[in-house]
Amino acid sequence: MNVKISYNTQFIAAVWWNGRLIMSNYDVTFKLITAGIDPANTNTALDRLKYMVEEYLIGVVFVKDTDVDQIKKLKSAGIKIVIMPEEPVDQIIGMMLYSKISAVMEGHMLVRSVMLSSTAGDSVVYEHDNTESVAPFDQPGWWNSTDPHCEVQTKRNPEKVFVITAINQWRDLGLEWIDTDNKHNQDGNVLVFTEFKKNEDK
Repeated sequence: MNVKISYNTQFIAAVWWNGRLIMSNYDVTFKLITAGIDPANTNTALDRLKYMVEEYLIGVVFVKDTDVDQIKKLKSAGIKIVIMPEEPVDQIIGMMLYSKISAVMEGHMLVRSVMLSSTAGDSVVYEHDNTESVAPFDQPGWWNSTDPHCEVQTKRNPEKVFVITAINQWRDLGLEWIDTDNKHNQDGNVLVFTEFKKNEDK
């Protein structure tokens, strides 16, 4: 039997919108369901979600890929950015999170839905699940890569591509999957979540 859980988190981030920087408090709830047979991999799936939040959402600036000049300025100032294929409104950010978190969990846990709201968006909640289109995130990109990064990998227009080298892989972070081929006696209904420790060596 699969187990349904929810994970709620908050973070402060900004969007580059209409020529100006807008700070906002975000609230996001991930509704999840276990799908693997090994509880350790279930824990790892949740820890991957927490890593993505801590590394790529807290203190980040979401910016559309066509804002090339602003991307260069933000990077020159040492500001973390996530480059989006559309204007970074709440609905688009929620769709991105649904795609990226689903990808990094690699089927060991499934995302039933993502619910996101922000103070800049007047606290309106946007919910996304597998019954709706996630375009443009149905196209190949960092948002459906299983790797722990948020990089622009588009090759259609090299002049508009800003590539960040992915330093870490999941194995480097201690978040690789455990081989379950010889663990058929594990009870897949038992969940023991441990506190995720952020990598302090970076």
